[in-house]
Amino acid sequence: QLRAADGRALTITQVDRFLKHLASQGRREAYLFSLAGISDNARERAGNAGVRSFDLEELNDWVPSLLVTGYRGPGGDPLALLLKLRHFVHNLTA
Repeated sequence: QLRAADGRALTITQVDRFLKHLASQGRREAYLFSLAGISDNARERAGNAGVRSFDLEELNDWVPSLLVTGYRGPGGDPLALLLKLRHFVHNLTA
């Protein structure tokens, strides 16, 4: 989960830093949650690198779809990190 310090949508620069961190951890795919949103260019950059990005509105649609589809995300993506998502959602409502 990334959050810009000023509350604005994530930029390409911030996403690039996130992608470098992923690469340093040897990871190639991830989910990126941004409560303040993500710019179109940053979303495209993340998507090209194998990162699915979601803003708060999309997350509100996505979470119920997990329950209906047996814990599979949009488009049938397997949700390997379900416990982390539950923790994330719990923190949103706490």
